[in-house]
Amino acid sequence: MPEFIDSLSLCAKSFAFLTFDYGNLHPRNAFSLRLYHNHTTDNFFSNPTSKAYQAHLLESFGKSDLTYEVNFSYLKTLFSKIGAKEIFFGRQNKILVDMGLDQVGEWYIQNFGLESFMRLSPKIRTLIDPEILGERFLGILFARI
Repeated sequence: MPEFIDSLSLCAKSFAFLTFDYGNLHPRNAFSLRLYHNHTTDNFFSNPTSKAYQAHLLESFGKSDLTYEVNFSYLKTLFSKIGAKEIFFGRQNKILVDMGLDQVGEWYIQNFGLESFMRLSPKIRTLIDPEILGERFLGILFARI
């Protein structure tokens, strides 16, 4: 990550960097590597504080997405070193609502109809529902202007 942020700093005088992901503000000092496949996740490590892993999951490499919890304080440190300011940080559901998700919904209904919106609205609920991704995902925006 430091190499990416350094190269971003060199190639762009001004930029905005927005990300949403699983994570914490501070490191948990635990292995959080997970495999995501067919809408399910499997923890690669049986015990998050042990190096023992579930060997049968090795068969899933190349067939599953890998994910882990982002240490957002590390991102804050890296971006501050290149002069970027933190614009916001928080839970995904609050950020999306604050950014006008309801207005996007209204626009969509006006342009594509209520029936289409109702068919797709479960996808939106997935992003903001506290039991799904809304509370688990954090978002952060950095900018250098």
